[in-house]
Amino acid sequence: MVDAQARWLIAASAIAIVAVVSLLVLPERTRDPRRGLNLTEGWRFFFTAVLAFQLGHVGEHTAQMIQLHVLDLPASQARGLIGVLDIEWVHFLWSTAVLIATIVLARRLPQNRWLLLALILATWHELEHVTLMATYLRTGVSGTAGLLASGGLIGGGLPISRPDLHFLYNSMLTIPLFLAFRAEVLRRAPVTLALRRV
Repeated sequence: MVDAQARWLIAASAIAIVAVVSLLVLPERTRDPRRGLNLTEGWRFFFTAVLAFQLGHVGEHTAQMIQLHVLDLPASQARGLIGVLDIEWVHFLWSTAVLIATIVLARRLPQNRWLLLALILATWHELEHVTLMATYLRTGVSGTAGLLASGGLIGGGLPISRPDLHFLYNSMLTIPLFLAFRAEVLRRAPVTLALRRV
């Protein structure tokens, strides 16, 4: 039996996946040459790669949510599709790479408010992983609560497990990242209609 929290988590992941996959069907738009190209081909490739890799990361967290909440596997066996990468160093390096990529994109596209939101979320997620890594280096214990998971350092944390919390972090980061990309892809000149004289 799938509980309400698991259904909500699965629905949230489906929204993130559908949002990013919909990029594949967006039509090409013509940009206003007077405004300049905010997203050149090189930058568009970089942004697409960041988004694709983040989507893959959310996919791993989604697989872990299914393993935990649908298949009812114990946490030690619910490690996503590529379980060998479910270690503190990989999580820390991934969140650091996403933060750096988001900073680079936000500097390139400072007018994009979705990128600024993604940057705030990526910064918080990185603070969580810095805390987790510091605990791991100090104690050798992996999988601790961090800042906000149940038993966390801030007020004992929220009533949510670390895997659930990090699934939410990654989903919440992916959505504004997608919306930032979509805003840049759809940035175009206003449509003007020329009236024909008969």
